[in-house]
Amino acid sequence: MSFVDSGQSLGNSRAFDMVPGDLDDDGDLDLLVLGFLGSTRVWLNDGTGLFGDTGQSPGGEGAHGAEFGDLDGDGDLDVYLVQNGTTDRILLNDGRGNLIDSGQALGGEEEWGTDVALGDVDGDGDLDAFVTVYHSPDRHWINDGTGHFTDSGFSLGMNLVRVAVDDLDADGDLDVFATYSGDVDRVWMNDGAGALVDSGQRLGPMEGWGHVELGDLDGDGDLDAVATDSELGIGVWLNDGTGMFSPPVDYFGVGARAALGDLDGDGALDIAATAQDRICRYWINDGRGGFTGDGLVIGEPGGLSISLADVDGDSDLDALVGKLEDSGGNRIYVNQRLTAGG
Repeated sequence: MSFVDSGQSLGNSRAFDMVPGDLDDDGDLDLLVLGFLGSTRVWLNDGTGLFGDTGQSPGGEGAHGAEFGDLDGDGDLDVYLVQNGTTDRILLNDGRGNLIDSGQALGGEEEWGTDVALGDVDGDGDLDAFVTVYHSPDRHWINDGTGHFTDSGFSLGMNLVRVAVDDLDADGDLDVFATYSGDVDRVWMNDGAGALVDSGQRLGPMEGWGHVELGDLDGDGDLDAVATDSELGIGVWLNDGTGMFSPPVDYFGVGARAALGDLDGDGALDIAATAQDRICRYWINDGRGGFTGDGLVIGEPGGLSISLADVDGDSDLDALVGKLEDSGGNRIYVNQRLTAGG
């Protein structure tokens, strides 16, 4: 298995993320590339993994995080856009991939948002939003079902970097795994009525700018966590099925931003990550939550963000790498697993 540069450059400005989703409802995955200083762009896929710039530049000067979801209940993918140094925006899809600013300005003008996670935490059938804010309390925004959000007033604390929302204890509601800057990670459990209660777990010593992804890493049917730390590297936290996580046996790599996906087609979730040295690497899961492959590299140095998606429709996961300004543009690296025969 290897990853080959597709030859496409999806913008040359620093990209904090490349977010995949079918914006125009044609069955393939398009991309929202979150660029620096007004360079955020919508790119539409022609179905073969070739992307065209639509010319849309949603958001303001510093888009830093985004997630797709049907925010207004009309069946297409909208966008919650997090921005640095200005208010967040709700971009509503017209069904053809055109993103229209709803006019809402969420958060403070001087807040520095870092990321957003969507999920129906209060169980009313629509998507709510958790927004992490640097050096400020996070914000929990409640959706009224039409894509209009109000601040719940609830906070998971200061200096959140990332949150992941899913059912961690298998009781049918959505819980939260949160990483913090300069503090240990925490797990917040949903009481079934939409209130989040601190589980008391202090998962560390992760004290850097952590990123977290959830998935069943050991094949036992519950959601485990991969959390990164700028000092320690990547840690795998295994869930006992009740939302209690065991400490990693060891940390590996030097991951800063991680993504989960089955890269080699064996049914187990592998890890791809950018590192502090801006080299993208990946590790293969043995099916039990053990990972190997420290020498496996994706592309050239300069990676700032990474995500995984099948953009060319060949049933394996490709790597989408947001780059620094001087690193040859944001790239798509095509997975050659099937071409190479496994």
